[in-house]
Amino acid sequence: MRCLCSRRPDVGWTQGCNLSLLYSIRNWNDWFENNRSRSIKALSWVGVPNRHDGENYTAIVSHKDGAEIFAAWNLIVQVASKCEPRGVLTRGCGRPHDAASLALKTRAPKIWFEKALKYLSENTDWLDITEFASQRQETDAHLTPTCPQSTLGGKEGGIGRTGPRAEVIPQFPDVLQTDAFKAAWARWVKHRKEIRKPLTETSIETQLKEFSEWGEARSIAAIEFTIKKGWQGLAEPKTYGSQTSQRVNQRNLGIARPTIGADYGEAAKRKLVRQTLEAQNRESPKAQGDGGSGGFVLHGDLEPASNRPAAGTGGQ
Repeated sequence: MRCLCSRRPDVGWTQGCNLSLLYSIRNWNDWFENNRSRSIKALSWVGVPNRHDGENYTAIVSHKDGAEIFAAWNLIVQVASKCEPRGVLTRGCGRPHDAASLALKTRAPKIWFEKALKYLSENTDWLDITEFASQRQETDAHLTPTCPQSTLGGKEGGIGRTGPRAEVIPQFPDVLQTDAFKAAWARWVKHRKEIRKPLTETSIETQLKEFSEWGEARSIAAIEFTIKKGWQGLAEPKTYGSQTSQRVNQRNLGIARPTIGADYGEAAKRKLVRQTLEAQNRESPKAQGDGGSGGFVLHGDLEPASNRPAAGTGGQ
């Protein structure tokens, strides 16, 4: 069944509308939002206060139907966290939620919400209630009518989503205004959609800014490498490795770089001298280990020949 709620600018609500109740959770932003949740567009969780000494909470759990009322209240909070705006119990078409629609959405008994809405409205300050003009229509005896997603237009012009999110048209920097990069970017966008992680407007802006610093060739290489691996986040092939990777490669080659001012033990000093000499021997084409021109000789005490005392001097 279609939602027939409509409003004409000239005469207000159309004939046949009656008033229904719109429930909203009081002080939603103070009690159920934090700096993390405010930065997320679609919540998959909601923070709930954990105090158990409040007057309203005590009165609810003392009620004969307290368990059902409190269970329904927590479900109401969860539903409200996914409404637009948050904290206001509205459906996708803008019509208010009632006990029947809440039961259908949460699969909980309708009687729970009937008791909870009545009790919370009359005995607590947790809910705000306003009158809402809605179109009069016949309803099914068992199911609440559903509403089409696109009844009130786009998200900017009304409440609720209207279908697929509009695709963001990127503004490529001048350095990336090439057919090769645009083709790579199109493949990157398609890849993110295929893994169900579409690019957001913020991520597009951030990535293009980084690509403009990398240049065309490096950016295309990173895109192709990431798609090949099937990853979500951008990664670069070894050709464009980071400085950290280069430092690791130097250590693997045995090139030691002593830290100025560090106090090494004797064993560490001997190891540093040996590694340095071995690296220099590898780099020098004339080094044959016999003390020839340009080479170094490794002795038993791991010192260069130039540092050893002359024979017969006794080291004096």
